[in-house]
Amino acid sequence: MKLFKIRTHNLQSVIMINDLNHYATYKSIKVLELLHDFFLGLPLLLFPMFSPLLGMVLFFLVLSFTTDLFLFLLFPSFRVVLSSRSFPLLEFIVFFIVPIFTSLILDIRKLIILAAISSCSFIRNCLMFRLSFSFVLHCLLGTFVSF
Repeated sequence: MKLFKIRTHNLQSVIMINDLNHYATYKSIKVLELLHDFFLGLPLLLFPMFSPLLGMVLFFLVLSFTTDLFLFLLFPSFRVVLSSRSFPLLEFIVFFIVPIFTSLILDIRKLIILAAISSCSFIRNCLMFRLSFSFVLHCLLGTFVSF
């Protein structure tokens, strides 16, 4: 039986591995951790001239917009509303209300997950800023598209 130390971000846990299945699980956990660290560090690699706060905001903005685009492509009724100007109330709901709530729900979930795995108050502050910034941005975009 072997003891392995797994670094789960800011936590240290020790697991016992006694067969190959457990070892494969350990390896997959490590790969997931590496992927997670890579994607969290990606804004800092892509935007080295900006502050880490701006890099993180830009990164989550991209995630938010791709989520809205995915929802738009997923539901054909959104495209019907796009091609028709006869339902202003429905357009208002689709372009203004739906993106705000979908974005907020997803962002709150991301916020909870990332705040839970991080004891760094700087990251938590960045995420709170991202959440409020996303709300304002979606309000502005929704209003602009409705007109």
